[in-house]
Amino acid sequence: MSLPRLGIFSPWDFTDEYAWSGVAHHSVQALSAHTKVSAVQVPKTSDAFIDRGLTKASGSILHKTYLPSHALTTATQQSRLTAQLVQKKLSDCDALISLAASSQSLLIPKDRPLIQVTDSSFEAMSRSYYRNGQLSRLSFYQGKAVDYLSSRKSDHYVVASDWSADVLMRDLGLASGKITVAPFGPGTLPVSQPPVREEHEELRVLFIASDWKRKGGDTVLTAVAEARTKRKITLTVVGQKPASGLPEWVNFLGRLSRQELSIQYFSHDVLVEPTQASAGGVVITDAIAHGLPVIATNVGGVPTLVQDGVTGFLIENLRSPNNHLSHLMSSLSQSSLQEFSAHCLKDYSQRMNWDSWSRELLNVVNEIN
Repeated sequence: MSLPRLGIFSPWDFTDEYAWSGVAHHSVQALSAHTKVSAVQVPKTSDAFIDRGLTKASGSILHKTYLPSHALTTATQQSRLTAQLVQKKLSDCDALISLAASSQSLLIPKDRPLIQVTDSSFEAMSRSYYRNGQLSRLSFYQGKAVDYLSSRKSDHYVVASDWSADVLMRDLGLASGKITVAPFGPGTLPVSQPPVREEHEELRVLFIASDWKRKGGDTVLTAVAEARTKRKITLTVVGQKPASGLPEWVNFLGRLSRQELSIQYFSHDVLVEPTQASAGGVVITDAIAHGLPVIATNVGGVPTLVQDGVTGFLIENLRSPNNHLSHLMSSLSQSSLQEFSAHCLKDYSQRMNWDSWSRELLNVVNEIN
């Protein structure tokens, strides 16, 4: 059987290693190692006039967020352009892959199988990122409508976690047979072979803060400060810091390159990720790929990525999980961390890598093509 030719379209830049947390770049690279791939980045069009007006009115009058990219008029406009590009540049492909491009998929012709790669439904995304009624009701219902209509154009979905699959079945009414769970590989690939982790006195904790509040930055500070009263702990923060600043005992590195970030994964003992919401966090996958155990909140797609008691620990999403997090950090031994690290590297080699992901997607294409 000949290998299928894949056409991939997305609003993300496939040459940018940071686009969609690295998924856009690495997914195309991985698939290209197995079959012929043509990738098209869909340029962003101007928002429709009506949606520009609603965005302004929602902000100035209602003090609510309005998302024109997920509004019916703008999404239709964007999808029309996408359909033209698909017909022009991907006409010789056997199947189409919509990569984080649900809004661009509304008008894709049904002459070939269409597979959506996504991390969540619009409804779940909006509830995670726009809490406390920040998103206007009009925008919310339009986004749901766009998501639903897009799902009816799609033959199959590939998602990174069991939670994402459950969300699509709940919010879009999809059958379980139309969804495949395949964890993404890391956004930050290891720059070298994992070093031998030697025993040392202090616990070296790493926290990646792309969004300080949503990622649980204050929880980390409180828990580490408490654990420091019981043992020697160092905390490194990468990415964002709070406006109020950080204690002097925190090592803040700001934004790092992929190579620099890989070095940090290798040089720490544990990653903490007490996030409020996560569909399938690439940061967690990054850590596991580097043999770095993870302590993360038991929310969203995290349980698919972290094997509790094997590659790390899951803590419950309570209002004050600091005591549990603090206890874990103060009690972890170097010998147990080395054991967890070995399990992480095994999981990376067997499951959480880009080659495994690309093979799963190709299996889906072959089954429905």
